[in-house]
Amino acid sequence: MKVVAVGTGQAIDSARRGDADVLFVHDPVAEEKFVADGFAARRYPVMYNDFVVVGPKADPAGARGKDIVVALQKIAAANAPFISRGDKSGTHAAELRYWNQAGLAAAKGGGYKECGCGMGPALNIGASSNGYVLADRGGTGSASRTAATWRCWSKATPASSTSTA
Repeated sequence: MKVVAVGTGQAIDSARRGDADVLFVHDPVAEEKFVADGFAARRYPVMYNDFVVVGPKADPAGARGKDIVVALQKIAAANAPFISRGDKSGTHAAELRYWNQAGLAAAKGGGYKECGCGMGPALNIGASSNGYVLADRGGTGSASRTAATWRCWSKATPASSTSTA
């Protein structure tokens, strides 16, 4: 067995090509489409993950709180730096859903930037630019090592990680 750690989008693309037999991913919408399109027989929830916004300790956008949608609205209104993974991962898909729920799918503020990178680099860019990042709670371990971050915990229903066979 060979384990390949990539974002959800890459994992699903690999499996569509026949290059993967089992997926552990966390974008239920994409997973259900993958099964409906006939690329897998079924999907099994095996664990869950939820999301947080991390940002500068000083919180210049005033985004700290318990509601990610409200946090994104404040970040956009302040044109504060926001670093998006922009990589078709499950976290990126969740981020886009949160922006949509905030009514800001087309207007994310002047500080919005996509890095096209994984969670670690996105957190590093966010920390070095005094910016905000949406992260999965499991992926924020490196955030605790950056100088000044805080977390905005989601009230939203956690995304389930699933195995697709």
